[in-house]
Amino acid sequence: MNATCRSCGSTESQIVDDARSLGLLKELQRGIYTCCQIVVWADEQWLAWVEAAEEDGKAVDDVTRPLESAEGETVIVPVRRPPDFRLGDASDFR
Repeated sequence: MNATCRSCGSTESQIVDDARSLGLLKELQRGIYTCCQIVVWADEQWLAWVEAAEEDGKAVDDVTRPLESAEGETVIVPVRRPPDFRLGDASDFR
């Protein structure tokens, strides 16, 4: 069973998935960013994709699939943000 953060309510596996999607897994593992920060940034990224899809008149599912390059390879674009706060720590997990 995955532990759940008492502050953000996310499980360890959800945080790892979000951090990996944002390109911040190593920073999360090193303690540079907290799970709560990763959750906020992942939510912001998702909201930006949804809003962009709506503005373009496209279905959300059409724009949230992995990007593909001209050669058909999946392209991952890391999102970097400076830390502006630190929330949560190991004691937040139950």
